[in-house]
Amino acid sequence: MKLEATFETPADRAAGNDPPLGAMVEALERRLGASIAAMQGPGPRLADAMGYSLLLPAKRARGILSMLTAASWGLDWTDALDIAASLEMVHAASLILDDLPAMDNAALRRGKRSNHLVYGEATAILSAVGLMNEGFAIIAATSGAAAAYRVELSASLGRAIGPRGLTGGQDADLGANASAKKWSLHEVEQIHAAKTGALFEAAAEMGTMLAGISGPRLKAMGDFGMQIGIAFQGFDDLIDARAASADAGKDVGKDKGKPTVVSLIGCDRAEIRANELVRSALGRLADSGADRMLLEGYVVALIDGLRQRGLGLTPTP
Repeated sequence: MKLEATFETPADRAAGNDPPLGAMVEALERRLGASIAAMQGPGPRLADAMGYSLLLPAKRARGILSMLTAASWGLDWTDALDIAASLEMVHAASLILDDLPAMDNAALRRGKRSNHLVYGEATAILSAVGLMNEGFAIIAATSGAAAAYRVELSASLGRAIGPRGLTGGQDADLGANASAKKWSLHEVEQIHAAKTGALFEAAAEMGTMLAGISGPRLKAMGDFGMQIGIAFQGFDDLIDARAASADAGKDVGKDKGKPTVVSLIGCDRAEIRANELVRSALGRLADSGADRMLLEGYVVALIDGLRQRGLGLTPTP
């Protein structure tokens, strides 16, 4: 992903402005840093642990997607900055939990030692809980949405975390690892839909809700986010199979022996399947009536970035 790429809102185009994607990332990083700096508790250790995982360099894909979605409906992208911060907090929390010895037992995340190896398992768990709750607190206090919208935004985020989302997907993934059954592609993608797709779905939903959009258009945007999320997980599986840890920024080879799209149909067909999902997602985006230019450009940049992470994958579909 090239941070110098530019994405305009309708208002920006009318005014002749051209805000870079880099400005969005920088604003989001400042928002996250300010949140950590404002945290007060009996001691600094927990806030340090929360900040350690949250503030490591990252794509911020879920947060950026929410801001671009809001912009695609005519809002200023800064109106969705709080939503973006809440999504990134939840995502960081999920990574801390995924890396625990009881889960994926990973030593490396975002190019650094996993949270539990630096702060211990107990503090890592507490930092994940703290980040998730701070995510909801940000939504509850945001000045960028009316009270009724804040309720809907919180509900969307809660669904993404709950048994139909992150937690349910991780539990199903752990169960699949221990199971000797033969898994189908559909079953594996259902796990991916919960574990990864749900938070992308929430990002697209929440940016749309902020603009007051509901009904079929909101559903189309949710589908768009979900399919991007499943494709994202497919490319992540390819990274696990093909990339070195230094390129991936995390442990690789952890999926060996697990039911994944790659293990079921091989790398080449898994790439084709991920490309199909991206095309389907862009189709749902077209159905929504949102300004497609903003989101299509970002999705292409995001997916190309995954392809180019030392994988030698084929050009954009």
